[in-house]
Amino acid sequence: MGSRRRRGRSQGKGSLFGTLLAVSLLASGVGSISVGAVRWLHDVRSEEGYSSLAHAVTEQAATQAAGPGGLEEDADHATDQDAEEAASQGAVGIDWAGLASLNPDVRAWVRVDGTPIDYPVMSGSTKEVDHYLSHDAWDEDAPVGCPYLDPGCEAWSTNRIVYAHRLSTTNGMFTSVAESYLRDEFETLGSCRWLTPEGGEEVFQPLCALQVTDDDDSVRRLSWPNRPALGSWLSDLCERADTKSPSWKMLSSSARNLVMLVTCSSRDGGPRRTVTVFCR
Repeated sequence: MGSRRRRGRSQGKGSLFGTLLAVSLLASGVGSISVGAVRWLHDVRSEEGYSSLAHAVTEQAATQAAGPGGLEEDADHATDQDAEEAASQGAVGIDWAGLASLNPDVRAWVRVDGTPIDYPVMSGSTKEVDHYLSHDAWDEDAPVGCPYLDPGCEAWSTNRIVYAHRLSTTNGMFTSVAESYLRDEFETLGSCRWLTPEGGEEVFQPLCALQVTDDDDSVRRLSWPNRPALGSWLSDLCERADTKSPSWKMLSSSARNLVMLVTCSSRDGGPRRTVTVFCR
């Protein structure tokens, strides 16, 4: 296990996008219709599990925020300061203690308005770099996997790069942004909401989307010396992007943080990756 981890990290210097998304999800019944049916059933059950998890952790957080008197009773006694303190503690719609007991690798939660994306995000540095391509949020074997951070990122980094599968049997994981490099698809994207135990909720706006080959690490930038340097880099990225926001110049120049969602462009894996960039 240790040697596999070191090998993954060394490859990351040149082609981390390819390394981290090397496992493709084939729906197909290229050999047998039953193979596709089994995969579809597994993916559906996995997505149902994540949906239940999202509902459960949100509901539990709301109950805890309400206090013993319940939401309605406690509302009369809530203050703006209470709300600010709750947000600063990361209590905005997520039961972080419950998630930590489920899996200590959880680092954040990502939601993209207008899509099914509503998932916990795991650390990419505690295990093999591709561990959560084949393990779910419960850390159990699962082809559907779970979104996870680039091993060079933390949940509060300037650039939070997150990897997840494109599924070919359901619209789960990052399937809904796999073709965001197409203008019509990009324009359907809403805000990306990034939640952490430390920082509450941050809201990011869609900036651009592009396809890259799996050996192209040029967009895997993790830090900049200052905000003007970040803005200049983002401006250059938008210039080469397949599609971008009409407000990309303003968004680039004012950006402080990024979220990049990375997945396979094609249903059958292949050498191309879609990178969807959100900024705030």
